[in-house]
Amino acid sequence: MDLIGRAEIARRGWRGRHQQSKGNPRARPHLSLRGSFVAERKIGGVVYRCEKVPADQGIALFGRASKVLGVDSLAIIRDGSNRAKAMEEYLVLALSPNGNPTELAALIAELVGMCQAHGGGGYDPCVIGVKPESMEDAVEVAFWCLEVQFRSFLSVALSPPPPSPTESGQAA
Repeated sequence: MDLIGRAEIARRGWRGRHQQSKGNPRARPHLSLRGSFVAERKIGGVVYRCEKVPADQGIALFGRASKVLGVDSLAIIRDGSNRAKAMEEYLVLALSPNGNPTELAALIAELVGMCQAHGGGGYDPCVIGVKPESMEDAVEVAFWCLEVQFRSFLSVALSPPPPSPTESGQAA
């Protein structure tokens, strides 16, 4: 790594790959060589890597994801997805009379395709049916990808508003 890369990592306060994030003990955030946020998580015995996309791509992805998933799914992503929550939410979306299974499948495939799977000494692009191999792993990887992309934004956007002075017992 060159000195510019080291300086950028030092500027952003990176403390090492071995330290886990406080919010999600299974995710290991670190900076890629391009200086963007990368997270890793072990799902179904495979280590997956997901890099946060730039803002222009993130805005478009958020629009598609919120259209297909709805507000309830976004709250689950904000709170941190786990395997059980991801499976349950996928089942609700797939069986919903208002849902579109084709759009849902396309979104899952797009999200999984944004990740990489560790194997053979490096990271390879994810392909549903190969890595992740099972439907359960594919859904979990997709929801985790959404968490990587939007958790910090959703934590602010979906946070409850502060109580007004009249609600907290203070008269104006």
